[in-house]
Amino acid sequence: MAELGRRAGVLLVLVLGLLLPSVTTAAVSAEARCKIMKLKAVLKEAKDKAHCYERSLKANLPSSQICFARAEERRQRYFQRVEETGGCATVKDGASLGVRVDGFLQDVTTALQGRASPRSTSGPKATSAPEATPTPVAGPSPTPTSMAVPPPPVATAPTAKKAADAD
Repeated sequence: MAELGRRAGVLLVLVLGLLLPSVTTAAVSAEARCKIMKLKAVLKEAKDKAHCYERSLKANLPSSQICFARAEERRQRYFQRVEETGGCATVKDGASLGVRVDGFLQDVTTALQGRASPRSTSGPKATSAPEATPTPVAGPSPTPTSMAVPPPPVATAPTAKKAADAD
């Protein structure tokens, strides 16, 4: 009798395991799926570029621009495939997100070296042609603010008036 209950429990777990992923996947909109896939691509690029830094540190050599270029190319190809499937609220935003990855990695590596990092000179030099600015696609709703990525802080040079006031 206990064997029958155990088998029923295992069967129930298997059936739920097969049904639940399809139920949760169906509830995700095309726009949300696009954002998820782009987020995964950006995270993969960050991981790949961090690996480039790691390899250069282990070999005690400068970072390889070829390694960075390969990571960027992978992200660009993936973004293109995702955007071709449709459902994205914005298109051609890969370059701007790539710049944010570069800035983040530059800030982290600089912090590990014990120096302050100005955002204006962040990231490895881009080797690929820049993409166009993000283009909104006509759709049901704009990007929710909870999913929007805040812009990086912009460092401004002190003006002559501020310098005169300080004297």
